[in-house]
Amino acid sequence: MDALVNSTLLSPRYLLKVIDDIPSDTATYRGGEMMSLITKPGPLIEWDIRKPLGGMTQAVARGAESPLVHRRGVGQKSFEPGHFREKTVLGESDVTTLRKLGTLEERAKAAELVAEILVDLNSRLDTRIEWLRWEPIINNSVTINSNKVQYTVNYYLPTRMRPTASPLWSTVATADPITDIQTWVRLARGTGGKIKQFWYNSKVEQYLMQNARMLSLIDRVVTGGNLGLMGKDILDSLLRMYIGNYPTQMYDAGYNMVTYLTSSLTAGQTSLTVDDASVFEANDTLVITDPTEIYEESDTVSSTTLPGTIVVGTGFSNTYAANSMVRAYKTFLPDNVFIIELEFPPGSGDKGEIISVDSVYGRGSLTNPVPGKFAETLFITKDPKQIEIIVGINALGVIYRQRGWIVATIA
Repeated sequence: MDALVNSTLLSPRYLLKVIDDIPSDTATYRGGEMMSLITKPGPLIEWDIRKPLGGMTQAVARGAESPLVHRRGVGQKSFEPGHFREKTVLGESDVTTLRKLGTLEERAKAAELVAEILVDLNSRLDTRIEWLRWEPIINNSVTINSNKVQYTVNYYLPTRMRPTASPLWSTVATADPITDIQTWVRLARGTGGKIKQFWYNSKVEQYLMQNARMLSLIDRVVTGGNLGLMGKDILDSLLRMYIGNYPTQMYDAGYNMVTYLTSSLTAGQTSLTVDDASVFEANDTLVITDPTEIYEESDTVSSTTLPGTIVVGTGFSNTYAANSMVRAYKTFLPDNVFIIELEFPPGSGDKGEIISVDSVYGRGSLTNPVPGKFAETLFITKDPKQIEIIVGINALGVIYRQRGWIVATIA
């Protein structure tokens, strides 16, 4: 009996902690500072536009009739919203064999699992909304290219507000970012706005810090003839000195696109077969990790073919089994863009918004649809019984001011 009592089979076992392998942090997303999420009843996104009224009051002779000036015209635009929705399904085995993470014996309740899934799906939804904020600004369009849905929404932003540096900033020996930016800020003239701030990611910041012209300005201006050392504060000082007292935003937030090998990959092989190739595109840096996490390598995506083929440049040194993780980290701001954000007089309207329209999910129904983010848990009582957790939004990014941003290609 003592032997049985002292047996390790009856001793509780504990795990040290729970670790998220590659955590996401939606709290770092900042697109909402420019384009807030609002709700609007109805199936369509629609808004009115007051046309510009230029010129100045006319000169007249004393006693003459006042010249006629026509009132500003009014136009209207509309968009069909995008529909973004997904679900996780829990079956009998999922809810009857739950183990609380961080323990080996302690049971978890189905409600705890549902809550955890809702948090995860909401994080994915927040990432989609942030993506919808930046895509129109950067690419002048929103393109959906999944296995089941393909479409493009064009925003027709003016070409003159989308200049290209020459030489490109990636040519750090000869590029002249100061002169480029001085030229670009003048594109704000006549738009009704003024420069607010600059946006770029860490790769663009690296181009600026390595630029020969910028380094020469440090040596001559900032350090008074002594050898200068480039840093974030020095870079900001140079931009303020030569461009103007505008804030700079180095924004490196992004998201991981993840899929898995459906068949093994041999060393040197350049064609990968995965669950879903639609989340990758040419020039993405692809990282592959074997299931044991002993090996991890990276390569550049050359092309993709739906639904599940990715071709890389040179291949990998190791062999990877099926179910190896394949991922690419994508920043919302790409490595080749410098953005100058404009601001406009109070009361003149927003530059853009994410507008959510009616949905039958969540707080809505077939007879009373409502707008906004939605989350719904369905308890299916048919055989077999299951729980469905659904999260989504019917929304699209809307650009009201087509001259609200100067988006320069710099690499």
